[in-house]
Amino acid sequence: DDYPDLQAVSREGTKFPTNSYWGWACVNNPGMDIEVARYVNLLIDRYGDHPALMAWQIDNEPGSHPAFGGEAERRAPKQNAYFCYCERCAELFREWVAAKYHNIEALNAAWAWDPTHHRYVDWRQINPPRSLPAEWGNATAWLDFRRFVRDSFTRFVKRQHDVIKARDQIHPTSTNLVTPLRY
Repeated sequence: DDYPDLQAVSREGTKFPTNSYWGWACVNNPGMDIEVARYVNLLIDRYGDHPALMAWQIDNEPGSHPAFGGEAERRAPKQNAYFCYCERCAELFREWVAAKYHNIEALNAAWAWDPTHHRYVDWRQINPPRSLPAEWGNATAWLDFRRFVRDSFTRFVKRQHDVIKARDQIHPTSTNLVTPLRY
């Protein structure tokens, strides 16, 4: 209720249902950072001095959305999505491609490699690709989106690592990424 825009959004615009699966929230949402930090600090308060503590596992398979990717996407790709398509992620993706290509002409050279691909004149026209390459989507745009997704999950895990390390410099941290590296 405190974060009405926290839910991840499918490529068709459907919000992932809350209280269902651990990957329902957008990892780029500032509310997610607040709540993850709160939760991680509660874990450290409770278990940080426990003698059996060997290491901290950050999240569990971040990037794994059963209805957004993986097996579900291969079985029914038009009903699912790979990652969050909320307005915040779209804006961050625009910033990501602008930082990568520096000017719109360079983006057009990379993304419009045949006469059928759209040419852009303004960064505001850029949105995360909703069509997979197998659905006649732009393969270069999709690869850039995949890299953006990878970077998003890397930052998400790093933020959790930083919360832990602010209070526990002794125990190592670990995670087990799934989707950003698998496809």
